[in-house]
Amino acid sequence: LPVFDALSYSKGACVIRQLEAAIGADAFKKGLHSYLSKHAYANTITQDLWNSLAEASGKPVREMMASWTAQMGYPLLSILPPSPGKQGVRLRQTRFLSKGAPSEAEDTQLWWVPVTAMAGRVGGGESRKLETVVLAEKEGEAEGFVVPEGEGGWLRVNAGQTGIFRVNYTEEQWQGISAAVEALQLPVIDRLGSIMDAFALAKAGIIKTSQALQLAWAFKNETEYTVWAQMAGDINELEVLIGALQQKPLLEAVGMQLFTPIADKLGWEPKASESHLDSMLRPLVLGKLGSYQHAPTIAKCQELFKQLTADVSSVNPDLRRLVMSIAVKYGGKEEMEATKKLYGEAASPDFKIHCLVALSSVKNRDLYKEFLAFALDEAEVKAQDQYIVFMTMAGNADNREYAWEYFKEHFDAIHTRFVLAPALFARIPALPLKGFATEDKARDAEAFFAAHPVPAAAMELDRTLETIRARAAWLTRDGDDMVAWLKSKAS
Repeated sequence: LPVFDALSYSKGACVIRQLEAAIGADAFKKGLHSYLSKHAYANTITQDLWNSLAEASGKPVREMMASWTAQMGYPLLSILPPSPGKQGVRLRQTRFLSKGAPSEAEDTQLWWVPVTAMAGRVGGGESRKLETVVLAEKEGEAEGFVVPEGEGGWLRVNAGQTGIFRVNYTEEQWQGISAAVEALQLPVIDRLGSIMDAFALAKAGIIKTSQALQLAWAFKNETEYTVWAQMAGDINELEVLIGALQQKPLLEAVGMQLFTPIADKLGWEPKASESHLDSMLRPLVLGKLGSYQHAPTIAKCQELFKQLTADVSSVNPDLRRLVMSIAVKYGGKEEMEATKKLYGEAASPDFKIHCLVALSSVKNRDLYKEFLAFALDEAEVKAQDQYIVFMTMAGNADNREYAWEYFKEHFDAIHTRFVLAPALFARIPALPLKGFATEDKARDAEAFFAAHPVPAAAMELDRTLETIRARAAWLTRDGDDMVAWLKSKAS
């Protein structure tokens, strides 16, 4: 069992960040300094840290943190109308589960939740932060969380995204968030948090997917890489679902509308004044447009590919993988052989990986078979780089079914090749499965690995099968809703 996993790193960091925000940055630094000084060259327990932070802040840190370190999970906060005779909103906490609403037996936990908020009105001046409310019971009033009067008023809970909880709003409140997003009135971190919440809730069946998509539609004016990276990840997940519904052209039509404005704003050439995040954003959005069969993007990549094959240095390093991937995806034997040649001549390990990823993008089935034969030949590709090949299998929507069948057919040879790298092989079996979304595929994988057990991969396989089944449930629940929304925007 890995000790340093997502719980240790991601949730651990989030818990500490939430605590810092709750007691204040100065008190947190003072307490941390006291803790390190007091226990220098000595062993400690968690309580020692809590004691130092409590002394520095004057707050009951131990009691505050117990619910976060002594029990699993984190909450969903629902923002409800206020109780009769009250103003603001009413807060309710329940356990958040990615599979959906918890049963009564699963919803017995309570968290100590510091709830930040901000409010404003589109076109009505700057937003303002509201006084933090602590929710330690199942429900509580937040009378200070008042939405400004007049059209365009909005309320954003978990301002600054410092709390470890999801937030669900009423339909009217979601509309207010959308308006604030479109007007870029929310800070970047709050725009990011809003889209993260919306898609997490849609996946869990707590809101309709069309509601999350409607919020995504409001991001047409977005300019920040971190937000677009999250959006692209969420849309990638939808692409798996829409592909299973055989409705990919709908998503492509809507995706082009969503990503074209930011792509036009960035252009193909870097600007002297742009940040490193803009340099990262350019290939992200152009790559999405290329995947949606956006003709101008494909044509530009084909033009740059010719330059690249003549002189690698003639193409911006940030765009090389994109250019090769799109050229290979929509090209043929010529583009594939040219990219193999670039791979063979590459002096940089990073560029070799870019070439492998680009080769994995090919649509044509016969050429994809050639790619696998090439990439899994140790005379051509080093064994440690072949891991990349398995990572790309699920991402090729045109060939992921074949890739899974290939993996099963060649499993014994693959296992033998990686037998001396057990930590690496423990991650490989789940990789070809990560692009599926049906119960049939989950059962197929279960049957295969029952006959070909890989104990070291059991945990990752369980996670992947759970994801596949969650997608299958999502499709059953919201498939028609997704398609209806996409049709409304694609026309």
